[in-house]
Amino acid sequence: MDRPAFIPPSPRVAGCMAGVVLALVLAAPAFAAVPLRYQGTHILTLGAMVDLGRAFTAETGIEMEVVGGSCDGALKGVRDATHTLGGLCCPASAKDLAGLPGRVIPIALDIKVVVVHPSNPIDSITLAQLRQVQGGEIRRWSELGGADQPIAVVYRNHCPQRGEPVLEQAVANRQYAVQGIQVFTSQDLVESVARYRNGLGVVSRLFAGRANVKTIRVGGVAPTPAAVAAGRYPLTGPLSLVVAEPVGAETAAFLRFLKTTWARAILERHFIPLDLPRNLEGGE
Repeated sequence: MDRPAFIPPSPRVAGCMAGVVLALVLAAPAFAAVPLRYQGTHILTLGAMVDLGRAFTAETGIEMEVVGGSCDGALKGVRDATHTLGGLCCPASAKDLAGLPGRVIPIALDIKVVVVHPSNPIDSITLAQLRQVQGGEIRRWSELGGADQPIAVVYRNHCPQRGEPVLEQAVANRQYAVQGIQVFTSQDLVESVARYRNGLGVVSRLFAGRANVKTIRVGGVAPTPAAVAAGRYPLTGPLSLVVAEPVGAETAAFLRFLKTTWARAILERHFIPLDLPRNLEGGE
C-alpha cells in the first residue's frame, strides 16, 4: 500500500471567503451512497484531507466525501452521526470530549507564521514582542526598529473557548488589541496583510503562500519543520481527527491508509506528521 512516488497535487482553491464552504465528493456525488464522510477545519481540509481523500479512494475504491468547515462543525458532525470523521485545528476542550461518541487523534502539527506586508523592513520579532503587539501593548513599528507608523494587527478570534494555539502562545492576556482588525478566515487574514502596508498577523503556514505577504522569523528563527523538531521555533498547533465510534470498516480502512508512506508524504507537504498508534483503527 506504500506508494510515495505518487502524491496528488495540491488543490487550487480560490480563497476561503466568508460563507463559502469547500465541498468535494470523491468518486460519487450521491449523499446516501458515500460510505465515508469528513467535515472539519479548513486548515486540515485544504492542506491534506482533500488529497488524502483522493489518494484513499484511488487506492481502495472506497468513496469519500471531504467538506471544509470548522472545529465546531467537526465535533457536531460526529455527535449528530452525519459524519464519520472530523478535523480540528485546536485542542479539544473537556466540554468537547464529554459524551463524544468517538475519540480525538492528533495526526500532525501545523506551523504558525508571522506575516507582514512585503515592503516591511522588519525581518524578525521576538515571541515576547509578538505577544505585546497582538495584545495592543506595542502599537507602532518604531518600537520594533521599523518606521514610525501604527501597527495594524489582523487576527481571527476563532475557537476562543478552546486552547487555540495562536491565542495561547502569541497574544498577551489572550486578548487581541482593541484597535485590531478582525477577519473571518485565514485567507482573509493574509489578503488583508497584503493590502495594509502596516499590517501584521499570525496564520497557518499553509496560507502564507496564498497571498503576497512576507513571513518573518520569530526570535531569529525561521518557521521550518527542522526548527520545530529542534525546539527552536515556538509557534505550532495540533491538527487532529475526530473519529466516530464504533469504527466502521470504511473508517478503519482510512485509518490504516493514514499510516502509509503515501499518506505521510501528503501530510508532509504542509504539516509535520506525528507518529500514529500501531493499531490506530482499534483505538490502542
